[in-house]
Amino acid sequence: MGPGAGAGAGDSGGSGGAVTLCIENTVGSGAHLGGPWEHLRDMREAIVALAPRGSASRVGFCIDTCHAHAFGHDMSTEAGARAALDALDKVAGLEHVKVLHLNDSKGACGSRLDRHEHVGEGTIGLEGFRAVVNHPALARIPKILETPKEDTPKGTPWDTVNLRRLRRMIRDEPASSGDAAPVTPRRGRRAAAGR
Repeated sequence: MGPGAGAGAGDSGGSGGAVTLCIENTVGSGAHLGGPWEHLRDMREAIVALAPRGSASRVGFCIDTCHAHAFGHDMSTEAGARAALDALDKVAGLEHVKVLHLNDSKGACGSRLDRHEHVGEGTIGLEGFRAVVNHPALARIPKILETPKEDTPKGTPWDTVNLRRLRRMIRDEPASSGDAAPVTPRRGRRAAAGR
């Protein structure tokens, strides 16, 4: 659920409680909520307070790597990605992260630009992804590619390339060996913080 995209009460039929609600972080542009980790914590706490008793475990977060980086959580290095995840843990709790959206960012850190890029081809780069996919608290949760759906110049689906890179990171192998495209991350300067 994107925190700034709802309208109306939705379907009242429900699923009998089998659904987990995940609040996705955003780039925090304009009046959108969800850029700072505190927003996610506060929204989750408000939902849990209104939800039936015993349902708190079914309210969590979807963390989008592009959104985090574009908001200003520097994910471009191993140390930066770890620091961002440590801050999320301290503020809102990594135990509440239920799913990851894995995608690189076309925009610089802090740019507030929500434009997804292929893994290792944007301003996050491979080092940051290695820290995220190998973080012990995130190892067993679902991970979804939200990268552009297209083919490389050689005709290989980019999803195949992205998955190979991520698998190699998890296996601690060089992420670029045998990939269909070279890894040439774009390193943009950190955008001026206009928060």
